[in-house]
Amino acid sequence: MSERFCLVDERWIPCEQMDGSRTELGIGETLLCAHELRAIADSSPLVTAALHRLLLAILHRCFGPPDIGAWIALYRAGRLDPSALMGYLGRWRRRFDLFHTEQPFYQVRGLPFDPDPVSILVTERTAWGGGVNLFEHRPRDVGSSLEPGEAARCLLAAHGFSPGGLVKKRGEPTSATAAPLNRGAIVLVRGETLFATLVLNLLVYAPDHALPIQGRGTKDAPAWERDSLPRSLRRSAEPRRMPSGWIDLLTWQSRRLELRVEAGRVVGCVRCVGEGLGDGAPRDPMLGWKMDVKRGAIPVGFDPERAFWRDSHALFQAADQAKDVERPKALDQLARADVRAVVPPDRRFALDLLGMRGNQARVLLVRAERVPVSAKLLADADLGASVRDVLASAEATASALRAALFALARHALAPGERNPDTEDVRGLIESLGKEAAFWSRTKRHFDSYLERLTDDEVGARSAFSLALREEARRAFDEASAAVGMSARALKGAALAAHVLARKLPSVPRLEPQEA
Repeated sequence: MSERFCLVDERWIPCEQMDGSRTELGIGETLLCAHELRAIADSSPLVTAALHRLLLAILHRCFGPPDIGAWIALYRAGRLDPSALMGYLGRWRRRFDLFHTEQPFYQVRGLPFDPDPVSILVTERTAWGGGVNLFEHRPRDVGSSLEPGEAARCLLAAHGFSPGGLVKKRGEPTSATAAPLNRGAIVLVRGETLFATLVLNLLVYAPDHALPIQGRGTKDAPAWERDSLPRSLRRSAEPRRMPSGWIDLLTWQSRRLELRVEAGRVVGCVRCVGEGLGDGAPRDPMLGWKMDVKRGAIPVGFDPERAFWRDSHALFQAADQAKDVERPKALDQLARADVRAVVPPDRRFALDLLGMRGNQARVLLVRAERVPVSAKLLADADLGASVRDVLASAEATASALRAALFALARHALAPGERNPDTEDVRGLIESLGKEAAFWSRTKRHFDSYLERLTDDEVGARSAFSLALREEARRAFDEASAAVGMSARALKGAALAAHVLARKLPSVPRLEPQEA
C-alpha cells in the first residue's frame, strides 16, 4: 500500500478561527496555533469530544503537568512550547500515519476478514433507535467512500462511543461491551481560545500519585506508543483489562479496526471486538458520576426524555458538598484557590456537554448542550446549593403545569359526563407539546440565572422564580387556545385554569438563601 496520510501534517481537524471562519489543520499546526484559534468545531458532538481527548493525551505526554504549579505556568505562558510539541510528534510521527503498512493510527493491520461498508465507521449511523427526539443530531448520509480526514475523525469517535452488541466474526468473540463513553456526557470547559480550552481541561498528571486516576499494570502510555492489538482472538469472551493510567484511558481502543483504501479514499472498514474496560475500572475524570447504593457509580449522561441542564446541579457541587454526585475533575481543578488566583474567578466560561446515549447496539440520541459557568460558582458551596434549589423549583412548576394540562385535556375529550381514556388524554397532551415548550423556554432563563448568580444571588433567584410562573401560564394559555373554542373546550379551560392557580402557589418561591 503506497498511500500515506500523516495526521501530524495533513489537514483534517476542523477548527474555527478567531474571525469565525473555518479551516482544517493537522495535529501539529492545531496545537502550535491553539492560542490563535477559537475552537475545534465538528458537526458531530462525538467527533468534537474525541478530538479533544486525543489532543489532551498528546499534551499530557509533552507537558504533564506534574503539579498545580506546572499547570499554572503552562496557563500563564499563553501558548504551547513548539520544541516540546514537535519533538514529541517527530519521534512518533510514523504511528500517526492513517495508512501505515504495519502500524496504522488507531488500527490493526491485517485483520483476516472482509470489510463492511464504510458507513459502519460512522458511530451515529450504526443503529439508530426510534425517533425519540425530533431535534437530535443526526449524521448526514454517507456515500460509498470517505476522505481520509473524515475517516480519521470517525475512527476516533468509534473507539470512544461505539455501542455494545454483536460483532460477528468467525472464530472470534461474538459480542463487545459498549465503548467507555457510550452512556456518559463528556464535560468540556470552553475558554476564549482553543489553547485556553485545552489547558482548562488538562488535569494535573502524576501517575505515581494516582493523579488523576489510579493506573494498573504497565506504565501509562497512549495507544500509539503501545503494541497494536492482536490480529485474531480466540472464540471466548471479549478481552478486558484495567487502564494503565489516564493517557491509556483517553486513547482506549474499544474495537479492532482496519480501514480499506482505494485511490486515496477509505472504501470500507473491518470491525472486530477490541478491549473492554475491566470491572472496577477507574471513573473517567471527564464525566460526572452519580452514586447509587445498589449499582455503584453511574456516569451522568443524556436522557432521551429530558435535557441535561435539568440535572446540572451535579456539575456545580463538589464532593464535600454532595455525597451523591462526583463532578468532572476539571471543574474541581478550576475551583481551587490557587487556580482562581490566575484564572479570574468571575470570568465566564461555557461547559459543553457532548455525547450520546446507547442501548445495546442502538443509538438512542446524540446531543450537545451548553451551560454557562464561572470559577467562583464552582468554588462556592452556597451557590451550588442555590442551583439545586432553583432546579427543584423548576421541576415543581412543571409538575403544576402537567396537572393543569391533564385537566384541560380530560375536559376537552370528555363526552358528556364520562371520563375519557387516560391514554387518550396523555396523547392529546403530548400532541400539544406545551410541557416541552415550557422546558425549552425555561433554559434561557436558567442561563440568565447562572450568568447573574455570582454577582446578585438574590436578584437571580427572584427573577428565575418569576420567569418560571410566567412560562407555566404562557404554556397553559397556548394549550387552552389549541384545544378550540367549543363550549366544552372553554369550560374545560376554565376548570383547568383553577388547577394551575391552585398548584402554583404550592411551588416554593425562591427566596434569598440565609447566610
